[in-house]
Amino acid sequence: MLVWDLARQEIITVIEDCGGADGVVYEPGLDRFLVVSASSAGGPVIAILGGDPVRLLAKVRTAKDASWVALDSERRIAYTVAVDNGKPAVLSFNLRELDLASLSG
Repeated sequence: MLVWDLARQEIITVIEDCGGADGVVYEPGLDRFLVVSASSAGGPVIAILGGDPVRLLAKVRTAKDASWVALDSERRIAYTVAVDNGKPAVLSFNLRELDLASLSG
């Protein structure tokens, strides 16, 4: 996964622990990017990126075909649609349950 600086028009970093990004959402209140990767090595995940310089802070496992992410900014809940046990599913996790303070830095 490449992190691109739009202002400078250059690559900031390459994140090799997570790839195949499908959808991205930015949460300005947390200064975090949520990147959903259905084809990430090791299985589908939502990667949480942040910091300065931007880097991978955490990965949350999802399920087959999870390829988009939405965020309820007020409640800080991330959602993705997927296929779970052969059936459509909506998966979610609360960003507050992650120790994002320890991931800042």
